[in-house]
Amino acid sequence: MKTNKILISVIVAFIFLLIMMPQCFAGDQELKSLDFDITLNDKGDMTIVETWDVEVYDTNTLYKTFPYNKSQGGNFSFSNVSVRDMTKGDGVEMTNVGRWMYHVDKGGYYATNNDEGIFEIGWSADSENKTSHKKYKIRYTVNNIIGVYNDCSELYWQLVGKAFEIPAENVTGTIHLPMAVSDLEDLRVWAHGPLTGEIDKKDNKT
Repeated sequence: MKTNKILISVIVAFIFLLIMMPQCFAGDQELKSLDFDITLNDKGDMTIVETWDVEVYDTNTLYKTFPYNKSQGGNFSFSNVSVRDMTKGDGVEMTNVGRWMYHVDKGGYYATNNDEGIFEIGWSADSENKTSHKKYKIRYTVNNIIGVYNDCSELYWQLVGKAFEIPAENVTGTIHLPMAVSDLEDLRVWAHGPLTGEIDKKDNKT
């Protein structure tokens, strides 16, 4: 990655935050808050940490699918997936069960293609026949997601939108650029979404 134009283009991609998102199938759930912490690197990868504060109603598995293929976004791939149950104290790292499951075993998660060939992360919610207040951190890296052109580089990634089936009271997100912009005036940010939403430049790389 090179030049300030690259960094501006990367931030511009955040406008799609509330347009359309990887789907999440999970019955009648409700998110109290949903936060995205996104770190970009100069190799063209991004690491996302999603923090879910969610009311889970009578289900034992939460799902999130990423309906992307190479024709839609290039030769990117997923790696370094982990799920941590943060409901109590410092949390507990969940165990990768290594395969797709409709009902994930307690304490487990998977990160693989589902039966439709779409990448999906699913994890145990352990809330059958009851209502539970849960917190999770879902971490994953999307490799080779930043497109490089002659005069700029571009990140296009959809986080939240109409395809996301769990209502959320509060959605927040932060993008950490791989390098600082030398002149803050050259960093321009905007967003499309609910009129109550806000987007700001925190500093010359955030």
